[in-house]
Amino acid sequence: MMRPLFHSLLSATLIAVTVRGPAYAFSDDIFIESVDLNAENFIDIRAQRFRKSQDYAWYDSLNGWRIAVASLDGDTFWYETELKFQHELSKYVNVRMDIEQEVFFNRDPFPPPRFEVQLMPWGGNLGIGVQGRIAYDKRDNDVGLAITYGQRPWEYIRLGYLQLDAMYNDKNQFDDTRQTQSSDSYEVEGAYQQEERYKMRFKLQRNTPLEMVSPDVNGTYNEEGDQGWLLFDYNLDKDTIIGTTLRGFESDKVLSQTGQDQTQAISYASYDFYCVKGLFGEYEISTGVIYDQIHEHLVDRLDSNVSRDYRLESLQAYSSVYHRYNDHMAWDLGLHVARVNEITDLLSTGTTDEEEKTTEAALRTSWEYRSADGASALVLHFSFNLDDLANDPSDGGGASFQAVF
Repeated sequence: MMRPLFHSLLSATLIAVTVRGPAYAFSDDIFIESVDLNAENFIDIRAQRFRKSQDYAWYDSLNGWRIAVASLDGDTFWYETELKFQHELSKYVNVRMDIEQEVFFNRDPFPPPRFEVQLMPWGGNLGIGVQGRIAYDKRDNDVGLAITYGQRPWEYIRLGYLQLDAMYNDKNQFDDTRQTQSSDSYEVEGAYQQEERYKMRFKLQRNTPLEMVSPDVNGTYNEEGDQGWLLFDYNLDKDTIIGTTLRGFESDKVLSQTGQDQTQAISYASYDFYCVKGLFGEYEISTGVIYDQIHEHLVDRLDSNVSRDYRLESLQAYSSVYHRYNDHMAWDLGLHVARVNEITDLLSTGTTDEEEKTTEAALRTSWEYRSADGASALVLHFSFNLDDLANDPSDGGGASFQAVF
């Protein structure tokens, strides 16, 4: 029974991620901001993500908090943070809370926490939940339902629905802005493992079109989007895995108001293939290849010089060695080399397209201090710019923290 279900879910998820462009929800940011990245940013991000053993500890837990931060340039950070709590009042009632966000190319507002009260009427695997995000401003509250079959952290599938800004028109007392079409969020997520060999986790989300009208500035704003994330790992033995992680999103925005008329479409896709040896051991060695691509199509009908088609592609090979040298401390070295292609096609008449191909390389050094039981760890990172070590030796730094309980 489990094997057909496992392979059906895997096939369906791969098809969905491929069609949509394989991880970022509607963020309530009612503005259009152009993508601003540089050639080494995808190296910065991959170099300071959590190690695979940290990811596994996170996936195996019901409660935890983690955050990772890396410098992208002199003005901006990449960061991702997750917070999750689950408490079982009885076999019939669960209460959950979570927050999840990753930011690397625009100024997304920090989302409010999502709460869920889950009822298991028969005390088994079927759960029916009421969920929502609570904000001080009632017009920004999201409300919805969820159905879960199975038990976290593994062997479950969850279908969720949220009406975003559910009371916007009724509770907006600050201006004349109104939603003429409200947005709904549909989500499916799940996790399965089989005989400690195969592990799969996925999350797919679709946000339906939103339309807002603002008579004060004679404006309209439209947005819709998708996001997806899939992990599939195969355990060759108890401490060696090969696997892939796919992630991405699509976002379409239109803003028309006095003095501004823009259309923006952004898509992002990341395909990470890796092998990890020594999982949870004294030495953990990781090797992989990752392809990242972000594409922006921006049309400004009032200023044609702003209109552009922008694409940043990075094919990166990486390897790292982690060594825990006592109960509390460890060092970690990572080498990252990428071939990057950055293309800017200016859409105004008479302009010249720009294309730049570069090779980027960085050496990441890290030091970790962890609890004796390994449940929490603070990691400090610093990177050297190997492709221009003499003139620009520093490639920035970062930090991460994770605790599971």
